[in-house]
Amino acid sequence: MPFNAKADLVPVASIAEAPQVIAINKDVPAKTLKDLIAIAKANPESIRYASAGIGSTMHLAGDQFARLAGVKLVHVPYRGAAPAVTMSSPVSYK
Repeated sequence: MPFNAKADLVPVASIAEAPQVIAINKDVPAKTLKDLIAIAKANPESIRYASAGIGSTMHLAGDQFARLAGVKLVHVPYRGAAPAVTMSSPVSYK
């Protein structure tokens, strides 16, 4: 491309909001977000999270959370939000 997207483009408006919630399976030995991050750091790729599919808001939010927390999570894509949310829990521990 003849331009640098990060340097040459500037955001002009926010077009959407997508609030996200972390719901943890009762079998995950974490009571707080800090506990969940500690488990994920001590056991890389031991925490799985569900999403509505690859590239969905749920997927991107989970990926961003993992990057910001400095952890490695396992993404489990489903065919839509309903199956992802109604599984035993969107976040589980193996």
